[in-house]
Amino acid sequence: LLESQQARLQRRQLKITLLFNVQAANFKIFILQEVDITVPNCSPWFGTYKYDIPVFHLHGQFLMKHRVDIQKLEYRLLNLELQDDGSG
Repeated sequence: LLESQQARLQRRQLKITLLFNVQAANFKIFILQEVDITVPNCSPWFGTYKYDIPVFHLHGQFLMKHRVDIQKLEYRLLNLELQDDGSG
């Protein structure tokens, strides 16, 4: 049973999504990075999140898992923009 679970996990494209806020000139750029956690150099991510895909981190901090909460994502991105502008 364990082998079949591992085989199913390997067949899936397991990815962790990382968002980085990069400031360029006078506008904001948010970079979405997908990480394949099945590759050897990402084994710590695999051990942590193999049953929790999708997972989002924002600025190196955990944001959400299992499903995308668009309102939460928009709220956090807006807060980052306000902080970077000195307004929040």
